[in-house]
Parts: sequence; structure tokens; C-alpha cells
Amino acid sequence: MWYGERTHKDYKPTVPGFSMCCKEGRIKIANPPLPEPLADLYYSDDRRSKYFLENIRSFNSMFSFTSMGGRIDTSMNDGNGPPTFVLNGKNYHQIGSLLPMEGKDPKFA
Repeated sequence: MWYGERTHKDYKPTVPGFSMCCKEGRIKIANPPLPEPLADLYYSDDRRSKYFLENIRSFNSMFSFTSMGGRIDTSMNDGNGPPTFVLNGKNYHQIGSLLPMEGKDPKFA
């Protein structure tokens, strides 16, 4: 951290103190309640909940990089430099149903 980021700027200590987040606890981050289906998975003690909690990292990874769409600007790639990917406008994720269509193989972990 930089000296200018010290927690107490009203004096110049030789060993300054720093806070990584939330102004040393003075800022409270809102914690809204979970939607009911997700709360059931988090707080229940059944087989589904245990499976969910054991695999939550895989589920998060799957959803974090779903197919992305938007308006792609290719005008930047007209020279000899390395290619550049520019996505403009409204960006969105394209992901199908988690359950496969009848007779189709599953696509997700």
C-alpha cells in the first residue's frame, strides 16, 4: 500500500496503519437474504444440500464463464498490432437450461 493510503492521515507516523477494506469496520455491506431455493441448498442438511456445498466451486465456475454475447467491434484490428477484442453496447450471457432436452446429453458438469 502507499503511504497516502494510511488510515490516519491527520498525523505522520513512522509506522503507519492500513486497512484493506471497509474503513476498519465502519462501513457495513448490505447482506440481503438469499432467495428461498438457494437458502434451502445452503442451510438444509439433506443429501442435495450437501452435494451442492461440496461442489459449489464447480457450479460457480460453470456459470461465471458462460457464452457471452454483444456487439463486437472489429474496426480496431486493421493494423499490424496484436488483435484486440472489443465488446460494445449491451453485453449478455447466453446459457441454456441446466436440464437437457429429452433425448439429449447433458452439457454441464
